[in-house]
Amino acid sequence: LAAIDSLTGCEKAISDNMEGLFHLSSSNLTQSSISISLYNVLLKGYHFRGHSNSPEFELRVADSLSQCLRFYKSRNIPACQACLRLMQEVALSSPYVRLRLLRAGNVNATSELISDNISNLEFVKIACLTLSTLAYEIPEFLCGDGSGQLALGVLLRVALMYRTDDEMVAACFTAMWSLLTFHRGARNKVSSTNLFDILLDLMKNRHTFVDETIRVIVAALSALITLSSDAFLTRAFDKGLAFLLTEMLTEDLTPSTMEETLRAARWFANRQDQARQQLASSGVFETCMRIIWATNLDENLLIEAMNTLSLLLYKNTELA
Repeated sequence: LAAIDSLTGCEKAISDNMEGLFHLSSSNLTQSSISISLYNVLLKGYHFRGHSNSPEFELRVADSLSQCLRFYKSRNIPACQACLRLMQEVALSSPYVRLRLLRAGNVNATSELISDNISNLEFVKIACLTLSTLAYEIPEFLCGDGSGQLALGVLLRVALMYRTDDEMVAACFTAMWSLLTFHRGARNKVSSTNLFDILLDLMKNRHTFVDETIRVIVAALSALITLSSDAFLTRAFDKGLAFLLTEMLTEDLTPSTMEETLRAARWFANRQDQARQQLASSGVFETCMRIIWATNLDENLLIEAMNTLSLLLYKNTELA
C-alpha cells in the first residue's frame, strides 16, 4: 500500500481496484500504518473516479472510517488525519452516506479532535473542512444530540486562534456556514456567542485575505443575519455593518464575492429598516444598476443585483 501510495500516474489502476484494495486491508485497520496508506490510496482513487462506486461499497468505507476515527481518536493523530481527509470525500458521495457518518457520531468526534489538537494547524484545517461537509444539509432529527453546540464552540476557538491565517479562516467559516445554515442546535446557541464581533473584525481586515476567503466570511455573516433577533440586528447596524457592506460593494471583488456581499446587504435590509434606508442612499443602488447594465457578468450576480434592487426600491418612493 505504501508503494502504491508513493507512485504517480497510477490513479486509474487504483480506481479500477478500489474495492479489492479495501477488502484486502479492511481487517487490519487497527494497524495505523495500514490505515494511513489505505486511506491515502483510496483518496487517490476517489479523486480520479469520482463517486461511481456501488452504494454498498461507499457505505462499507463510511463504516470503516467511523470505526477507525473512534479507535485512533486518542491514539494516533496521523491516522485520524488520513481518516478525516477521506471521510470528507466519502461524505460527498450521497446523502445516504453522509447520514450514515452522522449517525455514527462523527460530528462530535471531529469537534473533540479539533479541540484536543487545536495547535496542530494542518490537522485542524482538514478537520474543519470535514466538519463542514458532515454538517451540510444535516437532518433535523439529528440536531438534538448537542453536536451543533459543541462544533460551534470549537470553531469559535479556531476562528480566534487563527484569525490571520487565510486558509484556516476559509476552512473554519466554511464549516461555520454549514452549521448555521443546517444545524438547529448551532443556530439556537449562536446569539450567546461573540461570532458577530469576530466576523466584523475579519471583514474590517479583509484586505489581508484572498477573495475566496472574503466570500466565505460574508456567507457566514449572511447565515447569521437570517437567524438573528431584531435586537441583534439593531446592534449590528449600530456597529456600522451597513456602512461596511456598502464600502465592500465599491471594491473590485470577484463576481462570486460580490454576489455574496449583495446577498448579505439584501438580507440585512430586509430585516432592518434603518439598514434598508442607509443602503438605499449610500451607493448600493448605483452598484446594482452598474451590474445590471453590464453585459459580460455572471448570471447569478445579475440575479442577486436585481433582487437587491427590488428590495431597495420597496416602499422607497424617493429612490424610485
